[in-house]
Amino acid sequence: MQNEIGVGGFSVELVQFVARSLKRSAEIKNLPWARCLNEVLAGHIDIAIDAYDDDERRKKFRYSIPYHELTPQVFYRKGSFVNVFPASSVAQLRTR
Repeated sequence: MQNEIGVGGFSVELVQFVARSLKRSAEIKNLPWARCLNEVLAGHIDIAIDAYDDDERRKKFRYSIPYHELTPQVFYRKGSFVNVFPASSVAQLRTR
């Protein structure tokens, strides 16, 4: 389900559900990622959703406990990478 600005998905639906449950409203904005983080830091917006957790961001932001896990995928055109070794694990990438 998408809202009026064309943003949808699990996290948006979760925020909307929680807001309704608390009898509050939630305005969802679709912003470029860097601007979104700056708006949170400046206190202009309250939360950013679907952020990857890393040590640098933890210096500036608080994270909720994970509520959804994703498996990132990379899609590419077959034949677009010449002489690329096949890797089936992160460990194999570290050895190259």
